[in-house]
Amino acid sequence: MRERQKRRVFRSVAGTVLLTAALLLSFAFFHHVLPLQLARRQSARQVVPTAAPVAVTPAPELSGETPAPVEEDGRSQWQIRFADHFTDEVVVTDSSYSSPNLAIDITRHTVGEGRGQSVYFVADVYLGDPSLFGACLAGDNFAYGYTEDVATVSEAHGAILAINGDNYCFQYQDENSVTVRDGVVYRAGEYSTADICVLFADGTMETYAPGAYDFETLMAQGARHIWHFGPALVDENGQAVSGLDAAYWGISYGNPRSAVGYYEPGHYCFLVADGRDIGYSVGLKLSQLAEIMAELGCRSAYNLDGGASSVMYFNGQRVNRQSNGAGRGVGDILYLTDKTGE
Repeated sequence: MRERQKRRVFRSVAGTVLLTAALLLSFAFFHHVLPLQLARRQSARQVVPTAAPVAVTPAPELSGETPAPVEEDGRSQWQIRFADHFTDEVVVTDSSYSSPNLAIDITRHTVGEGRGQSVYFVADVYLGDPSLFGACLAGDNFAYGYTEDVATVSEAHGAILAINGDNYCFQYQDENSVTVRDGVVYRAGEYSTADICVLFADGTMETYAPGAYDFETLMAQGARHIWHFGPALVDENGQAVSGLDAAYWGISYGNPRSAVGYYEPGHYCFLVADGRDIGYSVGLKLSQLAEIMAELGCRSAYNLDGGASSVMYFNGQRVNRQSNGAGRGVGDILYLTDKTGE
């Protein structure tokens, strides 16, 4: 009898010990081991900040059908080709600039009428040297959300004409975005999530759909600047891309817009449209912007950031009305400078 009681007590104590051990192990797993594993997995998923930008030296072979300008009789090929647009001395008006190396002519346009009217500005540009077409980051600082007033960025780089860029700084956490300025690679995603625009060292400009290009090949061909925003506005035949309002319905309605267009090496245009101001300018739909760029004769054209970022700055003054009055800071600009005009 006593032997049976001892065995019962022993089994009871052993069971209690085993149950307690099991509870302790479960507690340790769920409260210590599992959270640690999850934390490690989460850490592995986090985007690693981009390393310092690496300068890339373009390979000798350049893109496009026109070679980079070479000196001929003291003038570059572009200076000779566009001689009718240049002047021997620097000549500046409220809407134009000309010198031996650079010509800018800004015109104001309207489309529609009454409460549906839209106002936009086009800067027709001729260069005597490809290096005069610049693009830079605000404060030369590659950082999330970093912006400066367009006047500050323009003056820091001696810009005569500038428009906002793709506002890369708000795509900063998109590891597949692409940011290249002056041949410096700040970010090169495995694939872009939007159309990209490439300005090559020989002055040609091309747009590419996601997955329709190889980044290393672009750099080897002499890519100087690459923007990641879009969409592309004209096709390979210079016709307005169709279906944009349906494909980009969330931003397709009338808005302030900015775009860059390309005719041939050395000849470009910048466009900025005002919007969100009924009675003055309601803004352009993407389809309207594409049609305008095609009508201008652009061989390629590309939509940049818009809204309150859309701004054109010329010779120290804003040309357009930014939609929120004073405007907002920009993460980057496209600009033109003039070595001979400084």
